[in-house]
Amino acid sequence: MPSAHVDPVSHAVDIKTNSTYAATVFMIPSQVPHTYRYTDELQDVEIIITFPIDVDSEGFKYQISSRIILTGEEHPLSHGSHVASGRAACSEALRIKIAVAVLDDRLAVYIGGTDNNRSQCWSLHVLSWQRPSQADDLCAISDGNQLSDIRFLVKEKLIAFSSDGYIYLYDTEDPSKAPRLHARFTLPNYGSLCGPRGTSRPLDLDNKPCRPSHIGDIGFFSLICIISARIFFMDIPSTWFDPTSQDGRLVTWSSWGPQNCRLLPKETLCSEFFFGVGGSRVIWASPVAGRTDSLLRLHMADFNPSAVARGIGKVIREPTISTTVPLWPDTQVTTYLPLVEVAYDRTFNTPVWDITLDEETMVVFTQRMVKSGWKMQANVFEM
Repeated sequence: MPSAHVDPVSHAVDIKTNSTYAATVFMIPSQVPHTYRYTDELQDVEIIITFPIDVDSEGFKYQISSRIILTGEEHPLSHGSHVASGRAACSEALRIKIAVAVLDDRLAVYIGGTDNNRSQCWSLHVLSWQRPSQADDLCAISDGNQLSDIRFLVKEKLIAFSSDGYIYLYDTEDPSKAPRLHARFTLPNYGSLCGPRGTSRPLDLDNKPCRPSHIGDIGFFSLICIISARIFFMDIPSTWFDPTSQDGRLVTWSSWGPQNCRLLPKETLCSEFFFGVGGSRVIWASPVAGRTDSLLRLHMADFNPSAVARGIGKVIREPTISTTVPLWPDTQVTTYLPLVEVAYDRTFNTPVWDITLDEETMVVFTQRMVKSGWKMQANVFEM
């Protein structure tokens, strides 16, 4: 997936590629073992997962290595490689789902697959990549629906997006213990969670520096759900939990969602469904009203409470009502999270490929046709 690094002084744009998103690996026997790489450029560390190291009826082992991105040498803060063991798959598994998240010294690795009965199962390890000396089988394990992706909020909290439409909140304060499930938040749909091209992107509603650890927006098939990160840090009232649920950790949408979320229906955005998230802001491109050509105008929604209080721009407090929730076509979902909406003067008459931003700079990637074919262009803006 592309990522842009912008020097605001020289306006130089360095476009790199990295593997920071969940992946599905087909287990071709002739290509075993496989390698998955995760890069954290803030710390110049590349996490390399080599799997499987060993597979039997009881476990699935993989090796974790920490390298310097530029040189490939062992990272000076790490203490060698580490072999982890979890009940994630069997020797006959045809494919493995893998996801990695890093924040400071904390590392989370998710491995999902099938057991000998062809049932889905997975394991989730959380450890310190700088002190990888803990027990190799210390992990959370589960059967049934797998996870789509994982993200650290802070070192002590990890969220996981479930393939059956839940957000799992794990307590990871002590890496010497297995991740502890704190709550499962339901969403107003039943289906897979994904973002653009299968990703989830960071959104920080507290106006902190934008980092991959903050809670992301979730792109459904026909809408985007913006969720306030604060909801995952508060002490959840006991009345919010559904005591009749299997584990007693279920938080129903009606308890937490409407006041802490904002749905952006797809018809609000452009047909390509490209958008970008940075800090507390969401940027998207939509057709210019009254035009029949492909001219697009940028729009911004800022969910920072201080921006809403200042009222710079169009403050929206009225609810958004959507009836386009996937698989529940007759369900009406109403959300109330306040925002400030701004339309930019800048327009584009070329296809928008991607949008990336932080608190200070926005880069809009566009494609235009030239004699030699398609040409990618990075348009840099100061926020």
